[in-house]
Amino acid sequence: MACAWSAPMPSSRSKPPIISALVDTPGSPLASLVPAFESAIDGFFLSPDFELTDLVLEGRGGIQRVSIDASDVVRIRPDIAAMFDRPDISQAMDVLARIDQQPNAWTTSLTIALYYGRIAFGCLGCHTDERKPLLGRWDPESHLDSGLSSAIEARARRASSAWNLLLRWDLDAEQIRETRLRVHGASHIGVMNRDLRNMIEAESKRLSITPPSLNKIRRALSIWALGELDKTIGVVTWPVDDLEAVIQRIETDVRRLRPQVPEQVRRLVSESNSDS
Repeated sequence: MACAWSAPMPSSRSKPPIISALVDTPGSPLASLVPAFESAIDGFFLSPDFELTDLVLEGRGGIQRVSIDASDVVRIRPDIAAMFDRPDISQAMDVLARIDQQPNAWTTSLTIALYYGRIAFGCLGCHTDERKPLLGRWDPESHLDSGLSSAIEARARRASSAWNLLLRWDLDAEQIRETRLRVHGASHIGVMNRDLRNMIEAESKRLSITPPSLNKIRRALSIWALGELDKTIGVVTWPVDDLEAVIQRIETDVRRLRPQVPEQVRRLVSESNSDS
């Protein structure tokens, strides 16, 4: 049960900070929903008004038992449409609900909306795995209008349910994920932490500066290496006609780049000092 607790206010009528943050923010939809603070001296909880809140408040024993009374809970009617206002996700939820012969059901029930919302985001993950390059630059912001609902519709003909569709899609996407791991492994510059740390410390000592973090330099080194591979190999997308040949070419280029690592580390250490 999602909730916010208003701390006891025995001698003050002012709103506690957590409630002020919730309701005093310009445009906050909670401002008109929270009860009079003067009557909430002992605090209260905020929770969505839906079936799962009812189940929690039934007071089952064991770890599921709640220690508050239903009268301490202020129930807020959720704005389902606002929760899923991304066009790609809401359209995907529509298609998924139709597969189960539940058209529009998610628009009036938060429980059903959460179910199809989670399946839709799972489908988005699989769809992203299919479109994201195995090697090369990727701008997710430029792919928000991704054709997700069309991809779901194409798979719907072979699915017995929305959940079945996601499970089958995930199996298909797993092959792509495994291939991406192989490509990433081949593109790794292959410098051990100990050796990289020694290079960073040596250059930092020469410049009389505090050594930058190992992780910072490793990330920058990886970006440099991937940029160089992008120049020589370009973007590699799924499906790959000859994966072994691509991996062999990546490994050959990485071997060519390794001798340049000390020079690049010196550059990155110097630039990190300039940035600070």
